[in-house]
Amino acid sequence: MLTACQPENEREAHAGTEADSWQQIRDQGSGTLHVLYVPSGGFAYTDDDGKLTGAVIEIFRSFKSWAEETYGVELELAFEPESNWSRFYNRVADAGDGLVGTGNVTITEPRREVVQFSPPYLDNISVMVSHEARPELTSMDDIPEVFAGRTGLMHTGTLNKDRMVQIRDEYFPDMDTLTVHSNEEIMALMSEGDRYFTYLDVHNFVHGLSDGIPMKRHEIADDANEQFGFIMPLNSDWIGPITGFFEHEGGFVNSTGYRKIMRKHLGEGMMDVLGD
Repeated sequence: MLTACQPENEREAHAGTEADSWQQIRDQGSGTLHVLYVPSGGFAYTDDDGKLTGAVIEIFRSFKSWAEETYGVELELAFEPESNWSRFYNRVADAGDGLVGTGNVTITEPRREVVQFSPPYLDNISVMVSHEARPELTSMDDIPEVFAGRTGLMHTGTLNKDRMVQIRDEYFPDMDTLTVHSNEEIMALMSEGDRYFTYLDVHNFVHGLSDGIPMKRHEIADDANEQFGFIMPLNSDWIGPITGFFEHEGGFVNSTGYRKIMRKHLGEGMMDVLGD
């Protein structure tokens, strides 16, 4: 059922929501795309009016408008939140056709064996963060000294966990670790004081600062070699129209509409960090 805050032809979804393949929609003239998303400030969140919004949500709405205009179909978007990143990823990988996921998933070749990726919608920087009271890290070899007595947070299922494992193995073999399952959990722990350090996607760091969390970025440890994409099951035929959307008229990510979405939801500060 639509609420007063939801756009037309859009609804909340749940596990087991029926959705359609792209071919079914072409044949029938209408149907539903189930979008599973990981809530994230700036990207997929509920605003003060109770409306689902955010950069990736608006990209899907732009895709809906483009698909309807281009193919003459009627497309319903059914959005479902999933806060646990590993569960989100596995649900998409194991789904039938009609489900697309957005959880700021880094495009990698090993993951291409499990899911299909859209063209990238954002370049990302992974940043090492700590409480603001920590001295600035000026050499990776100083990690055991700068983070002595601090616990490394391991965000299960993500490349940021892989980075923390690498930090432990290469620089800090005595590092204590704690497994976490969401960015919200990381932010709550980072708010407790000078106890933890970890890697975050830069947008989570920027939004954490805006929420008053006293964090510091250690730029020497930045990893900027990432791109985010939407994911689909390997058998999904939605890869065709979604790729077409990103590539039409010189590329959606090069468009004025894309830049407007990103600046509105991620802010000037975030776009400055990313170099846009």
